[in-house]
Amino acid sequence: MGEVKESEYIDEQGNKVFKGKFDLKSDDRMESLQETEVSPEGMRIDREGFRRAVAEDVVGNEVLKTMWDNGDVEAAEEYTKRHILNRPSHF
Repeated sequence: MGEVKESEYIDEQGNKVFKGKFDLKSDDRMESLQETEVSPEGMRIDREGFRRAVAEDVVGNEVLKTMWDNGDVEAAEEYTKRHILNRPSHF
């Protein structure tokens, strides 16, 4: 890895970490690449975030709940498409 400068240190995994000011014109080539395979279920943090988002945006939506309770499934589906899906409130 060569000589370590004052603004650099090596972490526990052997990765070079930079601290402090840096020059944006400096060489910024990738030194290594590490991939982690994720199961078809996805990452746990994403699943939990999705559950929370659904609970807040769908289950907790009183308008949607009223439509569903009244048996108006088509209106509930349309409301969900127009007012919930593709309108992320969690990122």
